[in-house]
Amino acid sequence: MSDRFVIWAPSIHSELAAKCGYCHGNKEENRDQLFALDSWAQQYVDELDAIEVNNCTMGSFVEHMDVATYDRLCNMGFRRSGKFLYKMDPLRNCCRLYTIRTTPQELVMSKELRKCVSRFVSRITDDGSRMAIVPGNDFVGKIVNAELNSTKFHTKFEPALYSDEKYQLFVKYQERVHQDFKNSPKSFKRFLCDTPFGPESILGTQESWDQLNNWQSMKPGEKLMHMGPVHECYYYEGKLIAITVSDILPSGISSVYFIWDPDYSKWSLGKLSALRDLAIIQKTNLKYYYLGYYIQDCPKMNYKASYGAEVLDVCCGKYIPLKHIENMISRGNLFVLGEEDADISKELYIVDSDNGKGSSFVTENGAKQMNIAEEVYGVDGCAFKSANESVLKLKELYSVPYEEEDSDTIYYQQGQHDQAPRGIPNVVPGLLPLWELLDFMESGKITDLEGRLFLFEVETDGIRPLTNFYSESPPVKRRICDAIRLFGFETCMKSVILYSEQM
Repeated sequence: MSDRFVIWAPSIHSELAAKCGYCHGNKEENRDQLFALDSWAQQYVDELDAIEVNNCTMGSFVEHMDVATYDRLCNMGFRRSGKFLYKMDPLRNCCRLYTIRTTPQELVMSKELRKCVSRFVSRITDDGSRMAIVPGNDFVGKIVNAELNSTKFHTKFEPALYSDEKYQLFVKYQERVHQDFKNSPKSFKRFLCDTPFGPESILGTQESWDQLNNWQSMKPGEKLMHMGPVHECYYYEGKLIAITVSDILPSGISSVYFIWDPDYSKWSLGKLSALRDLAIIQKTNLKYYYLGYYIQDCPKMNYKASYGAEVLDVCCGKYIPLKHIENMISRGNLFVLGEEDADISKELYIVDSDNGKGSSFVTENGAKQMNIAEEVYGVDGCAFKSANESVLKLKELYSVPYEEEDSDTIYYQQGQHDQAPRGIPNVVPGLLPLWELLDFMESGKITDLEGRLFLFEVETDGIRPLTNFYSESPPVKRRICDAIRLFGFETCMKSVILYSEQM
């Protein structure tokens, strides 16, 4: 069981947009941008102030996960906070959050980024030192050359574990940069130390840490040994001035959080950390740098476009160069790419295999692509009718307790929160659609889970394999189906679902 993906039954967490860490529910004169699509904003144009738009997150607490599984899930739109694995509901959420990634080759060094590197090199260079000449746009070479020849500055990769030194820097950063005074060692550990990865990924080996801490000297083609969560601590003249919290995955480095000493604000440490991560990717022979989420209409998040990037279309599971879809999301809109003349009658089929996950979008046979989000998820979109048709069959034929949902439950009047769907909604962009789930039942594919998927009921402390999906109780069927929709059928084939009859 040690290689199993151990998850709690998925759930959706919804709170007022005012609690959103990005927009705080306040887009000023652009309040219509709280809605995912123009047709929804137009439907409620005369009552924008009376309609409640929420901050909606779907996810699960994870007790065990290997780095390869997380790599796959990152390329499905997931992120993690401690042990909580989540993705946003892009239809109901107040902001559209897109997974964004880049490579060292895609970065075009702006004047601002060149200055950042030059100032860094100047600050850490020893007086009178003679360093090799590096071409102007070779930011990787400049960073590597400066660090190898500096006695003032160094970094250290180490396990993502607690220390008083790290915690004190975290408190200083949170209080002075974010005006957050509600910090404790427990919250620091939960946020930046706790992980769902196994001890072998967390602790690594002495050999793997030695290699990682000498990343500047790795040879082309040399395989990086350490995979898992890391803290990279920045030291200047013996003082801890910054910490990069990251997950090193088979396909690249996923940024989790960055902490820096406000006394060193002139160093532009945030920009420097991104440039250093890109340098590390190139020297360690990894491919991608995952910057977290991109929000086009949020200044706190849209700076990521300056690193050259592509964003994930969660419905087709592929990445599209940001420059190709900037106009589609210019007002914080949802985008879903599809062929221009396609007959769209239901949500798109979700590719549920490693093949194609995380690949770049390529137009085939010269077909023109357009944003079909309105046709699928708009006020008159096909997704809602298709989902309700599937709900009737899932409930009547297979006793899976989904209920029909009116499209009016996407957004609702303030104070009428009880109208919102309970559990994961029937229609969510990027989740396996209900018509596809119904197809699993009708084709018998659902039985492929039997003997592979395990269930753990916390009240009885009993773990058992799924032996006959059709004979399970309706609540258990719903939990299994929600896990399939959120994480994918292939992932569930190697999962243990923890659930409580009380939840």
